[in-house]
Amino acid sequence: MRIDAGIECGVHSVCRLSVDEAGATALEYGFFVAFAAAALLIGAEILAGGVDSMYSIVRGVVSDKVGGS
Repeated sequence: MRIDAGIECGVHSVCRLSVDEAGATALEYGFFVAFAAAALLIGAEILAGGVDSMYSIVRGVVSDKVGGS
């Protein structure tokens, strides 16, 4: 009898969780936050490449004008 009661309790818990939609909302927010973080990281990488390129150009122009190495 004890095993049957445990199985029944487990099945009841799974059924209760499958009906509850509060976890789905939290999961959706989690996916949104993960997507936003990935977009920010990709944007930062793209921006970093552009900024590095700009500073290389400025460094070259300043070196030519000043006569440095």
